[in-house]
Amino acid sequence: MMRRPQYREPRVFVLEALAVIYSFTAAAFDSDWPSISSAPGGLVRLALPAATVLIVFWLRDAYADPLNRRPSAAAVDAISAYGLVFVLQMILSALRPELALPRWAPTQGGLVGFWIVVACRSLFQPRADRLPKAGLLSAEEIRWKSEELARKGGHRTGGYLAFCALLSILALWAVPTGGLVARAGWCLILTGNLVLIYRILKQHFTPFGGLGGGFDAYRRNLRRPHAVLQGAGYWFYGALLPGVLLLLKGSFVYVYWFPLVVLIAAELNRRAAGRLLDDMKEIEVPCYVHTE
Repeated sequence: MMRRPQYREPRVFVLEALAVIYSFTAAAFDSDWPSISSAPGGLVRLALPAATVLIVFWLRDAYADPLNRRPSAAAVDAISAYGLVFVLQMILSALRPELALPRWAPTQGGLVGFWIVVACRSLFQPRADRLPKAGLLSAEEIRWKSEELARKGGHRTGGYLAFCALLSILALWAVPTGGLVARAGWCLILTGNLVLIYRILKQHFTPFGGLGGGFDAYRRNLRRPHAVLQGAGYWFYGALLPGVLLLLKGSFVYVYWFPLVVLIAAELNRRAAGRLLDDMKEIEVPCYVHTE
C-alpha cells in the first residue's frame, strides 16, 4: 500500500520560504533592500534559487517518512538543496549571467540564513495524526501527570515573565531615544509585554484546582498552561513581531534574521499549545480513567 504524502503546514512552509529568501538576499545582494529591486532582474535572480530550494524541500516532505527521519535529515535536505542551487548558478553564470545571483558568497548573513533554514527543517516536521492512547489511566497516574504538568507550566510561566520584564526595562530605556518609528516599535513591544504579564498573573492566581483533585484537577490544570501559551501567541504575533519590524525599518538586510527567530519561537509556542489542546481532547474519550 502506497504511503500518503506528508506536507508541512502552510504556516511552516511560509516560514521556511522567508528563511530561504533571507539567506540568498543577505549573501548575494547589497546590504540595503533597494539593491534587489533596482538591479536588472533582481527579483527574478532571487526567485530562481529560492524556488529551487523550496521545490527540493517539497519533494522531500512528500516522499520521506516523517516517522523515521534521522536527526541529520534536516541538514542533509538543506545541503542537497543549496548544492543543487550552486550547480544551477554555475550553469546560469556561463549561459545567462543576467539571471544568476550577482555576488553570491558565504557571508555572515547567508550562513545565518542557512542555519535558520536547517532549524526550521529540524524543528517543524510534518505531524502524523494523533490517536487516543490505549488503555486506562489510574488515579495515581493522573496525579503524577498533573504534578508534572504543573512543574513544567511553572517553569514556562517564569521564563515568559522574566523575559517580558527584561524586555520591558529595555523598552522603557529606549523609548525616549531614537526616531518616531523606533519609538512606536518599543511602545508596541512594551504594551504587549504588560498585557502578557497581566494574562499570566491572572491565570496564575485563578483557582483552577489543587494537584490532589484527581481527574477533574488534571483537566483544569491542562487549561492553565494552554491559556498562558495562547496569550503568548497573541504577544508574539500582535506585539513582538510587529514591534521588531518597526525597529528594523531602514536597517541593513542581514539583520533581518531576528524576525525569523521570533517567528520560530512563535511556532514552537503554537505547537506546545496544540499538544496541550490534544491532551484536553484526549481526556474527553470515554473510559479514559479509572479509580480502582
